[in-house]
Amino acid sequence: MTAIDLAQTQGRRLLGMEGFVVGQSVYPSMSRIADFSRPGYQGSAYDEAKALLIGPWSEVPDDMHADAAGSYMIDIVVGD
Repeated sequence: MTAIDLAQTQGRRLLGMEGFVVGQSVYPSMSRIADFSRPGYQGSAYDEAKALLIGPWSEVPDDMHADAAGSYMIDIVVGD
């Protein structure tokens, strides 16, 4: 969660997160997409992101392509 804490401390806007399995190829997980940039979003993106990371996103998703092998990674997108 260090990246999220750093973004919050720096006053950066948390736009979203995406999960992947990266090995010989990159396999995105459709169930690991969080969009905090949508118009009218009223929640705390930082709190929601942290809850996902310690909760349902803490394990490799089971909806991956059958050939997916490698490291489970989560991309965190921030902006100004």
